[in-house]
Amino acid sequence: MLEKYKNDFFRDLTSFGGTYFFIFAIILFLLLNEIRIFKILLIGLFLTYIISFVIRIFYFKNRPNKEKYTNFIMKIDASSFPSVHSMRAIFMAIIISKFFANPIMIIFLLLWALIVSYSRVYIKKHYWIDIIVGLIIGILLAFLLLRFI
Repeated sequence: MLEKYKNDFFRDLTSFGGTYFFIFAIILFLLLNEIRIFKILLIGLFLTYIISFVIRIFYFKNRPNKEKYTNFIMKIDASSFPSVHSMRAIFMAIIISKFFANPIMIIFLLLWALIVSYSRVYIKKHYWIDIIVGLIIGILLAFLLLRFI
């Protein structure tokens, strides 16, 4: 019984690195009139997709639970490398923590990103190398956009 709750917990938690949550955050910062955060998150959303798409075109890697695909777009989505959820989660954590420089908030956001990343391994969508590379790309992208936007 406990195993079922743990599985449900990590399955639900992984959505916090997903597109819908990211879009929710983008809209929230627009409504809060935090225009720089809004711009960085919006650009980051597109760049994470572009970067992962390009990598997945040239390097396909099956997920731990291999997914079937019947066309090119499905094949890109079925690729495990790199983890876009991890990339987005760490990217968002860094961007938000830079604007709200509260040490407790920073620790919370970074732990959140790491737990979301772990959830991807737990639910067998990624291998650890996918997570690590996704985190590295997300970190680099966050610091690049903070510097130039």
